[in-house]
Amino acid sequence: MHRLRYQSAEEIQRDSAEQGLWLSAQAEVDVLLQPCRVAGRELPNAFVSLPMEGCDALAGSPSDLTFRKYERMARGGFGLVWLEAVSVCEEGKSNDGQLYLREDNVDDFRLLNERILQSGLESPFGKEPLTVLQLNHSGRYANLHKREAAMVATHKPPLDQKRGIEPTRPLVSDDYLDSLVDVYLHSARLAKRAGFAAVDIKACHGYLLGELLSAYERSGKHGGVYEN
Repeated sequence: MHRLRYQSAEEIQRDSAEQGLWLSAQAEVDVLLQPCRVAGRELPNAFVSLPMEGCDALAGSPSDLTFRKYERMARGGFGLVWLEAVSVCEEGKSNDGQLYLREDNVDDFRLLNERILQSGLESPFGKEPLTVLQLNHSGRYANLHKREAAMVATHKPPLDQKRGIEPTRPLVSDDYLDSLVDVYLHSARLAKRAGFAAVDIKACHGYLLGELLSAYERSGKHGGVYEN
């Protein structure tokens, strides 16, 4: 495996040239410090903190560690703070430390958002960042109480074997998938109540919605051709 241990843009360009690739690079990055607009909202700059799970929630609610991480990000000056994956349901959690937005903890998330915005005002830019909450269902990577609790949309032998998912494991039903539409909508409404500017529907990394995008061998309305 070729490990990427670049120390400069010049090293990246040299390596890419040796492979017949062309990657442009610009040493001057002041343009990223300029205000920009996203969905009608002005951001203090074009820097984005990307979502990465900390697995430090307490019963689905943000913990002191969660607050500390995002306050530091905002205080560092990011124009957009893109929060980590938040489960839309209990059975969709990837681990017991994952954030899970519910009616009974929406105020905790509201406080988290307020603290992020306040921390942005304390940054060198002195402005609130845009906050985005990522919504997810872990699907085949679901775990409850430190035990595998995979919910599979389509069988993929290499991935099944890696997780110990037997070939006869029943697939999640069309009815269950249909019910998730309202589940996601409810989570999005809760996110709005908590003050977040937008939500991101996670459909990658093999999680449930991402798996459905390649469920070519699944029968029914949620499988087969890509349009389904």
